Amino acid sequence: MLRIRITARIRLIVDSSAGATNGWIARSARRSNPCILRANMDDEPDEATANIWEQFREILVAFWAEQVGPDDLGAMLESQKCAESYLAHADPVRRSVALKVLKWRWQCESDLAPICVNLALHDTDSGVRRGAIQHLSGTFADTKNRKIVRFLAGMLGDASQSVEIREEACEGLFCVWGGSLLSPLLKVPPIVGVASADQEWLVEQIRSFGASCPAEQHECPTCRSQMVNVLAGWRTLLCSKQQRLIASGRAVLGPDDGKPIPDSVCLTCFPEWTEFQRLAVEEYEVQLEKEAAIADRDFERAVLMRDRQHELRPRVKALSTALPERGDSV
Repeated sequence: MLRIRITARIRLIVDSSAGATNGWIARSARRSNPCILRANMDDEPDEATANIWEQFREILVAFWAEQVGPDDLGAMLESQKCAESYLAHADPVRRSVALKVLKWRWQCESDLAPICVNLALHDTDSGVRRGAIQHLSGTFADTKNRKIVRFLAGMLGDASQSVEIREEACEGLFCVWGGSLLSPLLKVPPIVGVASADQEWLVEQIRSFGASCPAEQHECPTCRSQMVNVLAGWRTLLCSKQQRLIASGRAVLGPDDGKPIPDSVCLTCFPEWTEFQRLAVEEYEVQLEKEAAIADRDFERAVLMRDRQHELRPRVKALSTALPERGDSV
């Protein structure tokens, strides 16, 4: 799995530097966010994995050199102090690359957090500000660090910030919180336990942001209710735009079976889509819970989650096949 993730990451960067037009691919290559490339390197990697890491580093260096030139990049790679000095450079591209070099070359993480907070709040370039938010979210991924969550939520809720900065903060919140927030976002009961006060507060921040963002909607020609967007590929990636649509009730999760789905549906006329979403989220979060149990070596809990999956999957598949309006676009 580690090798697949690294190889996919290299492919994303190569495709982007070759002029790919896909927005998410281009953004992923620019940000080099360790939140996306999350891997446990505590164990000694085998030779093939080590080679992939080396290729990845070479691609990063070549990409950065195109942006700032080999001399400036060489100085950043040679000295951590020099790299830190570039954070005050007049050129925003050099400030942005310096952040990445400090992360990847000099392994600066939580010790760089105060500087990143300052850059996120006060830098004059939106790209640098977004890079600082990405550094924070990558460094504190899956930690639920209260200070970082509160800081990002503050940026998310600040209407004076640009939409792109608030979207970056939204993505960062999901990353720092870790796990799945789909259940609370969709107001369905969690698989295990109860939602904490912090989680409920966080979800309300995201939902409030989503409701304030404009989104194109259409009326159902039959009942005049508002149509909602249908999202595919959500198991792999939920971008900030999709997250806010879900949070504000303007999107529903669709099947990921490779078959056609409509662009939008009316949940008043076709409530089956809401039921599918509920079951699909439960099955998805059972999978996450099973993986967490295996990682904790709690195999009894893992078996319970597996058995629950076996109950859910036939129902999800049957409902997916029976959904009305599949193959139609509105």
